[in-house]
Amino acid sequence: MTVKAQLDNRAVKNFPALGIKVNGIREKVEHARKLLPPPASMTRSVFRDLTIADSFSRHRDSVNAGMHMLKVSPYYLIYLGQTPKTINAYLSKFALTTDTKTGLLEKFTQAYTAKGTEIYTKLRAMYMETTQLKHILDTCPGNLKAYYDKQIQIADSAHYAFLFDYTAKNGWPDIENGALYAGYMAMRDIEHCYDYIPLTYKAYMAGQLPYFMAHTIYENWRYYIDYVIWKEYIKGPYEVFDVSTMLTGEMPATVPSILASMKAHCPVKEIFYVTYSGKRRIDQGAWLVKYGKHFEKSFFEFHDKVFTNCPQIHLEQMDRGIGPGIDMLQLPTDYKGERMLFYIFY
Repeated sequence: MTVKAQLDNRAVKNFPALGIKVNGIREKVEHARKLLPPPASMTRSVFRDLTIADSFSRHRDSVNAGMHMLKVSPYYLIYLGQTPKTINAYLSKFALTTDTKTGLLEKFTQAYTAKGTEIYTKLRAMYMETTQLKHILDTCPGNLKAYYDKQIQIADSAHYAFLFDYTAKNGWPDIENGALYAGYMAMRDIEHCYDYIPLTYKAYMAGQLPYFMAHTIYENWRYYIDYVIWKEYIKGPYEVFDVSTMLTGEMPATVPSILASMKAHCPVKEIFYVTYSGKRRIDQGAWLVKYGKHFEKSFFEFHDKVFTNCPQIHLEQMDRGIGPGIDMLQLPTDYKGERMLFYIFY
């Protein structure tokens, strides 16, 4: 989408500051766009060494498997979730000599038990907080998902501000100083993607980030506009409801609460849906093929129920840009599967 098209968006008209924001990042955009996508393979990288060690292990080549495994940073293994209790079983999956395995265990234990740097400890703690909240979100009942979504937003806001300030002053940290935890946050921080693309591209080329992180951060510019629109709206009063079951043709259990909210706040200022996909690159065509038949039926049934509680909303008027509008924003996520949230702004 061009900057002009972005500025013509109804949300930008409602919030002139969005136009200033979009125009204000032109230099960053131009600099980031000059970079080619990160190359898929690096000849020298601790992340690639782990893959190569696994490949040699499959061929029972313990010499080459051990040579590459010894180059893998123990901090990468810690990021992958290994602990002193699990590392022995993990290493047993590789074809390693006894001496190599002993050396790797010592190296790992030393890194795990050592007091990390202040920035490493800080970034890892932020990562642990987010992943714990996400686990709760993925496993909690549907009526609690909106609450935990909000808790994640609060945590993310603090984490993103810290990382942005730190990297602006210090550049990207290396692996021993929490590069992987910073990468995890940057993958999810779409607002600062244009700041992070050059930094993480350089870190990846230096072997300090894995490909999937560098590539994900590079691709985040695709969602920038939807993200800043969503971020601007949620500064004002709103209510949000999980309506994910509509994707499979089932009316959401939140309908009674939505009806009460529409009636209480009518005429509403704006309505929009936010669709989240576990695939970082949302393919609208594939999404409609997957859910179209079931979603279309539940979507219109849902609207028939909801809009009777706010007569000022007319779909025909919305199509012509008159009165409150319905927007469908798309944002990537590392949540499991697809989700849909329904926002009411008043």
